[in-house]
Amino acid sequence: LVKGRVTGDLLERAIRYARERHRLLERISALSLTDELTGLHNRRAFMTMADQRLQLLERSGALVMVVFADVDDLKWTNDTRGHEAGDALIIAAAEALRSTFRRTDLLARLGGDEFVALCEVSDEKAEELLLEKLQQQIAERNVQEPTVPLSMSAGATSFRSGPGIRLQDLLAEADLRMLDRKNQRRSSRSRGLPPGTAG
Repeated sequence: LVKGRVTGDLLERAIRYARERHRLLERISALSLTDELTGLHNRRAFMTMADQRLQLLERSGALVMVVFADVDDLKWTNDTRGHEAGDALIIAAAEALRSTFRRTDLLARLGGDEFVALCEVSDEKAEELLLEKLQQQIAERNVQEPTVPLSMSAGATSFRSGPGIRLQDLLAEADLRMLDRKNQRRSSRSRGLPPGTAG
């Protein structure tokens, strides 16, 4: 806009362009923080928002839980049934996690077959309850879609918020617990036990 040459039409057009530019910038920002396939937060968003949330909770001493999960045998599905089937499993995993956690919980796809959640819980029993709820959601999904069954392994760690809590340490601990459960599941399958018997 040039001073002295502003008309009603020019002003209206300038406002419209400014609003459209603002909408586009918001969309670009959202895309940079969202996993395209699942609509969950991506790694960048999770690491930033989780750090902020831990700082906010630092003085409260709240009981917080980190859950690390991944889709079992995704590479096998991609290799034998194609990447479209693999993508369907990733989307189904995201839906199972959404159904398990609250909307206020921080949920993200870190990449590939890996997912993570950060949430406040009332007590340490919530770990097993939430992991059981996740497996129930998966079982219900598999009744509806038996041709490409979903299987996920998940591990959790709970802690009291406070100074010195490092997000990377929490993720590493939850990841180790997830791997332990995955190994137990594989061992159960190799002995012919029903899936999920060992966690």
